[in-house]
Amino acid sequence: MKQNENILKGVINKETSLDDSYLFEQYKLYVNMANDVSNRRESTNKFYISIISAIISVTSYITIYYNTIPIFLLIIIIIISILWEAHINEYRQLNKAKFEVINHIENYLPAKGYTKEWELLMKEGYKGLTKKDEKIPKYLGTVCIVLIIALIINEANSFL
Repeated sequence: MKQNENILKGVINKETSLDDSYLFEQYKLYVNMANDVSNRRESTNKFYISIISAIISVTSYITIYYNTIPIFLLIIIIIISILWEAHINEYRQLNKAKFEVINHIENYLPAKGYTKEWELLMKEGYKGLTKKDEKIPKYLGTVCIVLIIALIINEANSFL
């Protein structure tokens, strides 16, 4: 955290005159960029949900009509879940850095809306949406792993 403080000290260029209107415009731009990251994360989640839903549909069709669960499709879901979780973590890192900068800029503005909002949320035990978002691919991947293990055990028992 100390290293971040040193980096953040360079956000405001104190050698130039601090015109509040320019600073506020840059602040608004940065807040919009943070919102854009959140919107991209939401779009990415929808993308992965669509792909996995399609694969689950195909898996269901094969299971019903051929009375077998295709392990390769479960493995594909596991791989997609890993990629999905990685994307969620990348977006978390992007937004964390953006909000650290936003909070720092607020030190030079009359109001500290984001800083105080976050303090209130933390006081109430807020964990963040990203923590919830990343559980979905983890649970999905875990279910697929359990299914694969069950299928392997079932196949092994049928040989005995």
